[in-house]
Amino acid sequence: MPARLFDILGDYSRPYESRICTIKKMNLKSFKRYFITGVITILPLWLTLIFIWLMFNWISGFTAPFLKTFFLIFGKKFAGFIVNIISFFLTLFVIWFTGVLATHIFGRRILIGIEKLVIKVPILSEIYLSVRKFIQFFSQKRAFRRVVLVEFPRKDVYSVGFITVESFGEIQEKTSSDYLTVFIPTTPNATTGFLVYMKKSEIIPLDMKVDEAIRLIISGGIIAPEKSSIVDVIKEDGSKAEFKGNNNENAG
Repeated sequence: MPARLFDILGDYSRPYESRICTIKKMNLKSFKRYFITGVITILPLWLTLIFIWLMFNWISGFTAPFLKTFFLIFGKKFAGFIVNIISFFLTLFVIWFTGVLATHIFGRRILIGIEKLVIKVPILSEIYLSVRKFIQFFSQKRAFRRVVLVEFPRKDVYSVGFITVESFGEIQEKTSSDYLTVFIPTTPNATTGFLVYMKKSEIIPLDMKVDEAIRLIISGGIIAPEKSSIVDVIKEDGSKAEFKGNNNENAG
């Protein structure tokens, strides 16, 4: 850059104003290039720190109002940040204790009773049921036996799906045992999708894990597995990998 700058300044065949204008354009381009490079470099770390800070405030915000009221009652005054730290760990303890209750019969009955009360409230029940459905979708990944690739919604167009069950009662009896149940999520809301029954010969098994497939779907394909297995199974000659049945290893 400095050598290029001196070359332009030393080019007396060009008017002075033209040389200065060229230098200004070069400086502007360099500034834009360096600035964009800096943004791309620092943005992931910046967003990570922002996410951590937001999560900290969100978690500590659950019990912070109660702690502040408690301290005021007993005449104790603490800095807001100290209250947030105490509240953060108190909230984690409450979440852990709720998990303990949910795994025991007595505690489960209490939680079910609270849930029934929430469901009786008109607007609140719809919000609660929607959130619970969304969370259950991601917490029950084991329901997805493996990740597959299917031709959907038309020939030569592929979609990522999950095999849910290999036996489906009346539908299986009236078709054949060669059919499998495949759930094809939509992007970016993976809690909705299409339920299809496809022949084993039309299903392409993938090596990616359920977690990787969910991230792929929610991100619209931006967050792909490091070792992509989709391109490998779609060969140029049109042949497909053979489906060999259930494999729970990629459900982790």
